[in-house]
Amino acid sequence: MKPSLFNINSLLLNPVVNPLHEAQEKKTTLRTSAGQTAFVEAVQASLPGTASFNDAVSIIIDTVAHFSMHPFPEVPLGRARLLGLFAQHGIPGVHINKVLEKLGVPKAQPGALSNPDIFAEHCSDDDAYRLADFFCISRPYVDGTLNTPYLLRDVNDQSDLSFVELWIDSCSEELQAHYTLIIYKCNEPGTSGTVAYLKREQSLDMHFVFNTYLPIGYFTTQTEYVLNELYESLRINCHIRKFELTDTAEAIYSMRKGKFINPTGSRFQS
Repeated sequence: MKPSLFNINSLLLNPVVNPLHEAQEKKTTLRTSAGQTAFVEAVQASLPGTASFNDAVSIIIDTVAHFSMHPFPEVPLGRARLLGLFAQHGIPGVHINKVLEKLGVPKAQPGALSNPDIFAEHCSDDDAYRLADFFCISRPYVDGTLNTPYLLRDVNDQSDLSFVELWIDSCSEELQAHYTLIIYKCNEPGTSGTVAYLKREQSLDMHFVFNTYLPIGYFTTQTEYVLNELYESLRINCHIRKFELTDTAEAIYSMRKGKFINPTGSRFQS
């Protein structure tokens, strides 16, 4: 039986019994309609990394369960975003405490790993900013004063990129970082402009790798030479790859405004 919007609203506004009964994790089979499958696949595609269909289903269920038990925000919007940063970077709950430990943030209790409000209460202001810096997210985003996670500046000359090498030097050697300069160019005729990020691949152990993205900036045709100079400079000091991707003018504009990136597209390696 297909639920109506009234039933869904009733679910969200009238919390289910809390606490929920304890249950063990188990594999289940879900049958979805074509529309439901398309929606889950859209959520899956929006997640960075190699998130599976089941990962997308889990995030959807966690979100509905959270708002069912917390229909009205209990913490500032920005702080409630902290837990979501892990999912947006392809880090499942089982690895969150490993990341926190590497960052010097106290480990979270199991309940906090599935509840944005509880996780936010677990983190001090310093912890929140430490997480924002680690994921290369702007601090105003986790303060709730900005709705886009990245800050991309317009690059005019080499001095605007001095922060990049300083950031690389600050990265922990423990996480065995590898770097890739990712350059997005517009594939539509009559338009120009380039957005660049530095992808950092990190390894918690030999079996789990995840990525974060440092926003470098927006380049016009006149300032692209600065990006090439940056790449040559970074190649001297550390092993770095370069990928160039093409995307639509709309996507380039969205990235320039600071939205989370979805690293897909026509790619060629330099």
